[in-house]
Amino acid sequence: MKNLKQIIAVTLTVTAVAATAIVSASALDTQKYDLNDDGRFDVQDVTYLQIKIAGDGELTDNQKKIADYNNDGKIDVQDVTSAQMLISGGETPTQPATQPTTVQPTSQPQPTTQPSGSASYNKEFADKVIELVNAARAKEGLSPLTKDTTLTSLSNIRSKETATLFSHQRPDGTSWSMILKQNNVSYTSAAENIAAGQNTPEAVVKEWMNSPSHRANIMNSKYNKIGVSCYVDQNAPYRYYWEQLFIKG
Repeated sequence: MKNLKQIIAVTLTVTAVAATAIVSASALDTQKYDLNDDGRFDVQDVTYLQIKIAGDGELTDNQKKIADYNNDGKIDVQDVTSAQMLISGGETPTQPATQPTTVQPTSQPQPTTQPSGSASYNKEFADKVIELVNAARAKEGLSPLTKDTTLTSLSNIRSKETATLFSHQRPDGTSWSMILKQNNVSYTSAAENIAAGQNTPEAVVKEWMNSPSHRANIMNSKYNKIGVSCYVDQNAPYRYYWEQLFIKG
C-alpha cells in the first residue's frame, strides 16, 4: 500500500501536498467574511459587493458589518480592493467587533448516522487529546480549554465526514464552519484542526504541534472552548480520523 501524506494549511485557500502516511489540516474561520452567505470567502463575495455598491439592492445591517473589509467605517470601492487583496494574498481579515446574536441549541446535535460495526468513536483518545493540549498551553502560561458538549458532538460529525472527504470543505460542499452556524453555536472566532492516520493521542498532538498552522490554533489565547473527536473506521484508508473544534464563546 502506498504511503501518502497530505498537509493542508488553510487561511482563505487550501493547498495539498502528497508524501507519507500522516494527514493533518487546520483552518481559520472565514464565515464572518462571507458576504453572499455561500459558505466561502472568495471572488464571488467581491462580485456581490460590487453589485451592491453599484446600487442593485441594499446590504443588510449584518452584511454592512462584513463588507467593511478595510475597517474604515464606510462601504465603498476601497472595500472591493481590500477584499481582492486579502483573497489573493491569503490573509485573514480582522474579526468584526460585533458578537453574534445566535443562541445555543436546546438539544445536543448527534452524528447523522451511528458508526457501523467496523467504525466507532474513541472517547478516551479524544479526552486524552484535550489533556495533552491543555498541558502544552499551560507550559506557555495559557488558560486551559474547556471541553464543550456541543462542540464534542459537532466534532464527532466532522471527524466522520473527513473519513469521506478529508478537507475543511464538508461533503455537501459547504465550509467546515457551517456546522457551527447550522447548530446555532454562538462564537466570536473559531478554528478547526483535522488529521488522519495517527493511532494515538500523543502522535496526533505531536503532529499538530510540529505544524505552525495547527499549533497556532492550539495555542491561541483567545479560544476558551474545545471539542475533540477520534473516529476509527477499519475500512477507511487511514483508519483514524481526528477533529478539533475551537471557539471563543
